[in-house]
Amino acid sequence: MKHEELVRLAQQELNKIDERKAMRGKVHENNRMERLKIKERMRRDMLFLDYADRNPHLLKMFVDSIFS
Repeated sequence: MKHEELVRLAQQELNKIDERKAMRGKVHENNRMERLKIKERMRRDMLFLDYADRNPHLLKMFVDSIFS
């Protein structure tokens, strides 16, 4: 093989490695965002439950409005 071919093949391998690293980073970022979304949902649910606990009559009205 010529020197240029070896250099080209080595560069292709490095590019593949970089792409895999980038994909892993993207997966990591997606997982982080998903965890943040879940935490936010849990926080909202806890706020709702806390509010409902302090205002049971409003919770009853809310439930009645859904099932009426």
